[in-house]
Amino acid sequence: MRISPGLNHWRNWLPSTYYCTHALAPLMYITNTMPVSIYGLSIAVPEITDPLPRPNDPGSVIFCRMDNGAVFRIFGLGLPGHSNWYRVHGTRGAMEITRGPGYFGPGQVRVWHDEWDCLAGTPAERTYTPDWPEHAELANRAGHGGGDFWTNFEFASAIRAGRQPYLDVYRGVAMSSVGILAWKSALADGIPLAMPDFRKESSRREVEDDHWSPWPSNAAPGQPLVSIRGQVKLKPKAIAYAQKHWKKLPLRP
Repeated sequence: MRISPGLNHWRNWLPSTYYCTHALAPLMYITNTMPVSIYGLSIAVPEITDPLPRPNDPGSVIFCRMDNGAVFRIFGLGLPGHSNWYRVHGTRGAMEITRGPGYFGPGQVRVWHDEWDCLAGTPAERTYTPDWPEHAELANRAGHGGGDFWTNFEFASAIRAGRQPYLDVYRGVAMSSVGILAWKSALADGIPLAMPDFRKESSRREVEDDHWSPWPSNAAPGQPLVSIRGQVKLKPKAIAYAQKHWKKLPLRP
């Protein structure tokens, strides 16, 4: 409640698919692919959000068909047992972050190959602790497991060098649009929806007047709900619980 003060705060109205960029960006970077088709399913378990005054769903599953034929499965948002785990299957093997406690886990990577797909001189399986390629001391002191340092470092490096970073505006808008399309899909029980190619003017023009929005400030006929359960009425008990915590904040909502 401290980071979502007020009944109309965006976190309290966030569709379950919207916070997908954190999970999607590394996969797009690893594979150098772009999403072309999106499927979404929302997980509506109201007991998870009790006693918070949130009409939204706590979790979702998003399937992204990429432009090379691959499929990404993104799972999360506010379900209990928050964790960070990746598993990637390639053409000659697979790799994953080893499962462990907490958000960041033990920080190890496992790589393995099937017997018939293992090249000569390559270990069939190995697990190791990776290190930063540079600036390890600075990165290890930053938040989000070093992520806060690298975000700022790469941004500053691109500005100084006049170099376009990998995460340009087209990839950024596409990643955010995955969450929007996945929510449209979830409200229709998982139908596939095509991703616009934002590099093309003709494709952008098709969606330039799309003002579809779940936020209370944009409420109007035709705007989406934030739960597949329909219009959720907040419980007086949940509102009282939140207001009790909001009264302790320096700036009250």
